[in-house]
Amino acid sequence: MTTDPQATLEAAAKILESLDIDLGDLARHMDGETTTHTTVAEYLPTARAAASPACSEKYDYYWRLLSEGDSRCPCTCEACVDTRSVAECACGSDGHHFDPARRGLEEGSTYAGIGDKSVAKVSKADIEVAAGWAQALAMKRNTVRARKRDLRGRHPRHDDGRSAKESFIRAARNFLTTACGDPGVPVSVNVAGGVAIPNRRAIEARHLDAEQLVELWEATLSGGEDPELDALLFWGQLELGARRSGLLNLTVADLDWANSTVRLHEKGGTSVNQPASRALIEELLGHVLERSDAAARGTTVEQVLAGEAGVRVLTPVLHYRRSKDGTPRRLTRRRFDTLWNRLRATLPWADQAGVRGHDLRRTGGVMIERIAGYPVARRWLRHDDGDVTGTYVDARPEDVARAHRVFVGEEE
Repeated sequence: MTTDPQATLEAAAKILESLDIDLGDLARHMDGETTTHTTVAEYLPTARAAASPACSEKYDYYWRLLSEGDSRCPCTCEACVDTRSVAECACGSDGHHFDPARRGLEEGSTYAGIGDKSVAKVSKADIEVAAGWAQALAMKRNTVRARKRDLRGRHPRHDDGRSAKESFIRAARNFLTTACGDPGVPVSVNVAGGVAIPNRRAIEARHLDAEQLVELWEATLSGGEDPELDALLFWGQLELGARRSGLLNLTVADLDWANSTVRLHEKGGTSVNQPASRALIEELLGHVLERSDAAARGTTVEQVLAGEAGVRVLTPVLHYRRSKDGTPRRLTRRRFDTLWNRLRATLPWADQAGVRGHDLRRTGGVMIERIAGYPVARRWLRHDDGDVTGTYVDARPEDVARAHRVFVGEEE
């Protein structure tokens, strides 16, 4: 009797599948290699250790979700939004109930995670399912936040969870990239790379008018526990068009008072000398002299500018007030959130519009564009949008410097 080779292979594949045997594992075993089955939960500490502190902090929630799951249902209706487990849900059928099927989730279900699954057997479908849960749970959190804001008379924020879904996918990619580069884990393909990143929501282009700028500036100076620091952040974002990272990365070496520039180190590892007023540079220098150990106590800005006093040029510029024992405290990203949360809470129009620090950068760009045109504004904003036409009409550094002097009132 003649045996059909294809039928034999299909039968063997079914047997291997029923025994939960991976073909790659079987091949390695036949070659005399030792097969390991490191699970997602077991590998998580390794992935954390391999990531940078900032990356680990950003992705840790999503790694834990992938490994441990979540006991809550994906519903965002009022009846169950505060419950901690699906057993407590009291979802009604009043038409406001969240439809889990829209995201491929089953109503009344929970996500158990894949912590017990071998890293080598994590599939694209596993990542897609978990990403759907990350999105649904983000919507659930947003419902709670919106209700709290409403009780305080604040304008609600609408969030469809897609940013959480994107973050989860990127976290999964990071996790599996680490595994792919680990010789102790039999993973050669990052399946999360095939999971599509959702399109980001379009952010409404917004720049502030003169009246709004005055209101924000006055609110910055009149509230909070450290208005001097907040004023510097506001000033820097507006005049320099600086991103958060640009201000946080500033060191004394980046303050060039001789040439009236500040060197900004921002996303993508880019560094650029940005025109700055002497007034801003002196305020930044005075700030770091007062709040850090960049120079001997009592050193003045005038002494540094005149070359009469030395200063440690690698000292970060921006600091909180010193601790009770006099220890300097370097600024963190959280201060920007504190400032803009306070401004939105103070000014109802800013709260409703969702005004944020980036709007100061956008406002500065609009002002520069109106003074000197698009090419200069593009260079001032440090955009690299791939516009080939822009390379024919690109601005020179001196064009940007002159537009900046007009912007800050140093030249007409």
